[in-house]
Amino acid sequence: MKLKRTILLLIAATFLVVAGVLSNTDQVSAHPSRDQNVYYDYPTTATVVGTWGANLFEGNDQNKVFQRVLPVNSQWQVYGYTWRDDGYYYYAGGNLWIQGNQIKTPVYNWLDAILNVVSRYGEDWNSNTRWRTTTPFLGPIEVALEDDTNGQAIDTRLYQVFDNGDINDVTWAVQPH
Repeated sequence: MKLKRTILLLIAATFLVVAGVLSNTDQVSAHPSRDQNVYYDYPTTATVVGTWGANLFEGNDQNKVFQRVLPVNSQWQVYGYTWRDDGYYYYAGGNLWIQGNQIKTPVYNWLDAILNVVSRYGEDWNSNTRWRTTTPFLGPIEVALEDDTNGQAIDTRLYQVFDNGDINDVTWAVQPH
């Protein structure tokens, strides 16, 4: 009986060690080498998740012209994105741009997870703020916005980002060090 218990404990310990090794924690600046007003290639499919749909514009600068609202749950091929003063825009071809806070894109890695979060909820200009991601062995990627400027507390906004781009806004909390 002791041998059986010992073997089970060793198997459980091995599983926990392997899960810890396979989990991934990364931390990058809130602007991970992304500059404003620069186009970045990002071919993917965007799904409209805005309450009433997603705004489609001709152009994406201060002179952009509203074209129409894309229907909720419709999917669109996009080729890249840019970050402007008023948010993220995804390029749909022909100088047409979809407003980023009204769509989701598939998530294949932690950079995709961060892009989904900042597109929908906005960037943070504080130089002391960092996006922290944790990729658990199983389950969604966790993205947290952390700010430790006061030296006594960390204000954390935590999101769970799923493979299909769905985001679960988990918590807003002040946690002591």
